[in-house]
Amino acid sequence: MILQAMYACDCHNHPVQEHAGSRQPTSRLLAVPKAFSLRNSVGPAVWVGNRSPRHAWIDDALAWRGREQEQPVTRIVHQRQPGDVEIAGSANAVLDERWVRDVLFVF
Repeated sequence: MILQAMYACDCHNHPVQEHAGSRQPTSRLLAVPKAFSLRNSVGPAVWVGNRSPRHAWIDDALAWRGREQEQPVTRIVHQRQPGDVEIAGSANAVLDERWVRDVLFVF
């Protein structure tokens, strides 16, 4: 799992811990249409490679960094099976559905 590999890194480069303050990383599942494919939907993150400060495609997961509620947050998104995505990171889980709609264009 990507988070396990990331915890071995120093805190400066750890996208969940860096600037996350007291927020603890969490993991949750979110239902998406069975036809949705994370791998096919993250084209822009793959195309820009390591040049994007906000998106990265690492180990079959989308890593996203941004700001929500005036806090820097991270989401690491995996799709292990059709019909749901696993979201981990420091972002507020209440905002996941909106984020999936706005960033992954899942309706």
